[in-house]
Amino acid sequence: MKRRIWIAVIILTCMLLDNVVLVRLNLLSLKPDAVLALSVCFGLYMGALPAAIIAGGAGLVADLLAGPALGISSIGYILAAVAGSAFRKKYYADNPIIPAGVVFAAAIVKQHVFMLTSILMGAEFSYWGMLASNVLPCALLSAVLGIPMFYVSRAVFVERLKPISLPAKE
Repeated sequence: MKRRIWIAVIILTCMLLDNVVLVRLNLLSLKPDAVLALSVCFGLYMGALPAAIIAGGAGLVADLLAGPALGISSIGYILAAVAGSAFRKKYYADNPIIPAGVVFAAAIVKQHVFMLTSILMGAEFSYWGMLASNVLPCALLSAVLGIPMFYVSRAVFVERLKPISLPAKE
């Protein structure tokens, strides 16, 4: 029960970070995606199915609050959770660089889903210009944001090892 409350608090904090704090900072009109980074970390620690369900729900809430097309963020977050789960229980997954790399790749895929949706809705833009000016810098910022997300989610999901008490010698 305590872990579920922490998961809800972290998701709400990431949504607040995405929609209020990072928008106000306006880093050259780039917006890193904290929920995407969290989805990768959920996949890393929970596995594909539970992480995809939670990330999909977070994506639906994000789309209801700010998205023009319902389900697009959800698709990106589900793919990120599944990509993160590919590294579950691997010895090198304890390094924050691995989740940051997965966040970078997942952010690029999510931005491409957004661009495809925009094209289908009638938008016109230069692909290479969008890739250079928005997709790659946002993916890089999301990857940097994935490093502290890795440590926060590890604190929630990894249980502390209890010290072994040895019997006293007489």
